[in-house]
Amino acid sequence: GRNFDDIDIYELCGIDEELFASIYLIFKTQVKHSNLLSSFQQLLLLLEFLRHYPSYYQLTRLYGVSKTEISHQINNNLPILMNILSKNFNKIQLPENYKVVFISKNNELVRVVGAVDCTSHYRNRVHPGQADYYRGDKHAHFVTDQVCSFFC
Repeated sequence: GRNFDDIDIYELCGIDEELFASIYLIFKTQVKHSNLLSSFQQLLLLLEFLRHYPSYYQLTRLYGVSKTEISHQINNNLPILMNILSKNFNKIQLPENYKVVFISKNNELVRVVGAVDCTSHYRNRVHPGQADYYRGDKHAHFVTDQVCSFFC
């Protein structure tokens, strides 16, 4: 497992140590006691999971507990953390470089943040209109998928 005495909170969680300490003061009073992880480790695990989205296997190696325990921590404590953040830390927001757009829904404006992900997939044969799918940089045909995600 990881040595928790000498860790960089900002690198793991994306927040400064002062904000982490403020969240921890509330979190430790609301989270259930665990024989395997301290409340500090439980909060660190959740914030690291949210920032880097490592696999459960990676988290088991870092925290020295089973996948079952990792799953338990995330499923039970993540709602607690989200509740704490929404009620006590409204200054935690999306980064400024995120584009916020407004979409009309039933004549009401709804705040939406969007993300677009494009992935190219190699194709052996593309007919008809194969010229539309040819990429000169790769010297092959590709079909590009586009996924749009929007959060209100």
